[in-house]
Amino acid sequence: MVELKKVAKQKSTAGPSGKSKQKQQHIPSKTKTRVPLFQKIVQEQIQPAYPSPILDEKRDRNFEDLMKHSLDEILKLKHTDNPHSSFIGKAERILNAEEDIANYRAKAELPLHPSTPKQVISKVSEYFHGVMDLSSPVNLENVNPPANIPALISSFFGSLYNVAVVHDEFAWNVSLTEIESLGMLSKLVGWDPQTANGIFTFGGTGNELYALKVALARCLGMKYRYKGIRDSDHVKVFVSEIGHYCKFNTCDWCGIGMDNIVGIGINDDNSMNMDDLYKKLSESARNKEKIACIIATCGSTDPFGVDDVRSIVEIRDKIVEEYQLDYKPFVYVDSVIGWPWLFFRYYDFEKNPLQIDTQYVLPAIKSVFERIQFMNLADAVGIDFHKTGFSHYVCSCVLFKDRKEFEENLSRPKEFMYYLYNFSVYKPGCYTLECSRPAMCLSAYSTLLLFGIEGYQSMIAHLVSVQHALRTALSEFENIVIVNDLDNGFVTLFRVYPEGINAKEQYKKEFEESDATVVNKSNDYQKHIANILHLKRIEEDGPALSYTRNFRKNKHGLALSAIKAFPMSPFCTEELIRDYVVKYIVNVCKEVGHDIDGHVEKVEGEGHPSWKYPRHRHFDKLTMHNQW
Repeated sequence: MVELKKVAKQKSTAGPSGKSKQKQQHIPSKTKTRVPLFQKIVQEQIQPAYPSPILDEKRDRNFEDLMKHSLDEILKLKHTDNPHSSFIGKAERILNAEEDIANYRAKAELPLHPSTPKQVISKVSEYFHGVMDLSSPVNLENVNPPANIPALISSFFGSLYNVAVVHDEFAWNVSLTEIESLGMLSKLVGWDPQTANGIFTFGGTGNELYALKVALARCLGMKYRYKGIRDSDHVKVFVSEIGHYCKFNTCDWCGIGMDNIVGIGINDDNSMNMDDLYKKLSESARNKEKIACIIATCGSTDPFGVDDVRSIVEIRDKIVEEYQLDYKPFVYVDSVIGWPWLFFRYYDFEKNPLQIDTQYVLPAIKSVFERIQFMNLADAVGIDFHKTGFSHYVCSCVLFKDRKEFEENLSRPKEFMYYLYNFSVYKPGCYTLECSRPAMCLSAYSTLLLFGIEGYQSMIAHLVSVQHALRTALSEFENIVIVNDLDNGFVTLFRVYPEGINAKEQYKKEFEESDATVVNKSNDYQKHIANILHLKRIEEDGPALSYTRNFRKNKHGLALSAIKAFPMSPFCTEELIRDYVVKYIVNVCKEVGHDIDGHVEKVEGEGHPSWKYPRHRHFDKLTMHNQW
């Protein structure tokens, strides 16, 4: 206040008349108005980290420069000396033991002062050393595709304006990308888009969670949503033995309980056994249990098993009639991997306009399509774009044949959501699990437009061709056997043995073997080969393959492991598979030889750090904080 009075004080002088007169001059302030420090931080350090809310040449140029800097930071991690590298940057792991997790959690400290955007981006980019390059033609580790550019940019647009597709007031016309995607996919399945509906959600687990919620409401009635599942309900869920493990998550989180999952046996081609399904459904119906859901798998993760959806629905209907059920058990198709084969609904297999190989590839595609085309008979289907949709994480979609059942059995009372939906037409947030929904649909919509029907048909033909080249080349070696040779997806599972052993005969014996010691000895050999392949991927930029501990059980219930190759990159070629990948696998088998214990001792004696040698990170060495 004192300073303000000084600024306001006026000086006067006496004029000729002797009267005082005010001096007509500006007196500059001796002090400026102080800006509080928090305001200065917001204006000078926080605001520049955000895009300008209006067209502003200087601010927009800064944003463009930062985007370019960010791309430069991440793209410089690409390898130039080896075009076949399966990772970016230096493949040095930081987390190598469980105690590392606790240590890094403990030493993490919040910074006191803001950082510049460039400092943040440079710091974050350091963590991308060793990340898998999914575009690499030798990245065969899992069903993970590279991200396509239009989907990336569309998703960036959604993030740029923080679009939330909980209702159209938050998303405006972006909501149409979800609506139109659901319409296109409904037609692809074979449903009327006017009477079907669905939503995009957080993965295959989310898809199945939605399906089970609707299934429970169907078999238990709407009262279940208020009172919950009672012990007297005896709810059961039926799924193939090799159905995705998310069945445990979804049944646990839905309150069904993991013990109430009924596993159905499989055939030689890894599809669900219909006789076993009928037997177990009949037993459940006789016991007055509630058959909530039958989950069909159309494209399992390890072997590419495709269940016969039409037969499953027919058996379901037969059970309803025989036991006079007052509800119809829900049939959900987990087709998160197999769904793109539906694009062959529009293909002329006789004329073969895309000139697909007719000796193996076209018949293989047709054999899958002939089963998968009957997904339209089910009540709901699950689709993943971040798998065989060839887009990025996370982008999944669950579709329901009956829009009314879907919406009514999941909707919340309006009075629960008093501050939302006051200006909306499209309001999926009324029935979605998520109250906050990012615009995942942008990725799917962009990818559907990018590929079109012919693009998906061509990509499937390309990767089945690569699969065939791999299986053909591996089969030339007596000590290697393909163990999923009856299914026709992209994935190849194989077991390897020391030279001189007939792999086909040995595997046949192991499939019949009741002695766990014999089977486990061979499984250990597969694990060690997988360990060495992983080690060489890092040390020599070798191909990236993976290992499954239990792709199926043998006739006595013993787990059988395998090495897995899952081509997903559009850059992968038949020639590269034959001339590079297969030779790499064969050379590792020769190096290990018959004496697995001696080779383990040799490798560990070489002193490879744990971040290179994966033996120390196997699942069986992890601590699980529960009892099964």
